[in-house]
Amino acid sequence: MKKNNSSRIVVIVIFVVAAYFIYGYFGPAAKKMDEKTLKTVQIRDDFDKLNNQLWYAGQWLTHSPADDKVFFNKGVASLEVKEKDKGPYLLSRPIAIENYDIIKIRRRLKVHYGSDYFAGAMVVFDSENADLEPQIGLQLPFGRAVVMLEYAHDYSKNTKRPGKDAIRLLAPDWQVNHNYVLVPPIYDKWFDEELVIDNNSGKATYTVNGKTYSIDSAGIAAKYFRIWMHGYGSHVGHRVDVDWLEVTLTSAENEAVRQ
Repeated sequence: MKKNNSSRIVVIVIFVVAAYFIYGYFGPAAKKMDEKTLKTVQIRDDFDKLNNQLWYAGQWLTHSPADDKVFFNKGVASLEVKEKDKGPYLLSRPIAIENYDIIKIRRRLKVHYGSDYFAGAMVVFDSENADLEPQIGLQLPFGRAVVMLEYAHDYSKNTKRPGKDAIRLLAPDWQVNHNYVLVPPIYDKWFDEELVIDNNSGKATYTVNGKTYSIDSAGIAAKYFRIWMHGYGSHVGHRVDVDWLEVTLTSAENEAVRQ
């Protein structure tokens, strides 16, 4: 009996010691992994000047560099069309999605149209390309469109998009599946907006003026995503001013903790 008891004690001691070393090795690593997963990443630009590490300034149609066509004044970036079909745009660098499944894009902007056809926009693309410059010559030089916000004053006879005067929240399948929402337009005054792409829920939501709108979203499937902003329209006089922009990468788990 004493021998059996001694054997049991030895087994228990070995088990406790093994458990201690296993926890000591894996416990902190697992904790660090959880912290890494839950850590929120933010990228912000207050547009005091052109940040060439974050943005590629390009020109419509040619996609050639257009640093001199985007103007910065007192912390505001102005995308103004002064030459027909030669308006500027800002295209963000490819931002790694990694393990994050929720992307929030917030910004403060002001929109002005100069003719009966205006379709300034902010579009999110996903891409496997890590280069800052767009892949000129390809059918999809920025990547695959994920969701689009279009600030439309659109009285063109040839338009196929829904709504004449509206902010359009559009998914790529908007025409086939009617996967879009029309939001009351806001012109010539500052407003804040938030666009959220949730890979976990399969939704994209847009919040403006205290109201939230939602569409189905295929989400970001590639390694990177990019943000494209412009003030395109027919003729000249169109303008989109951006005061600041903030991108947040987070996770469903992190959002649950915050709630």
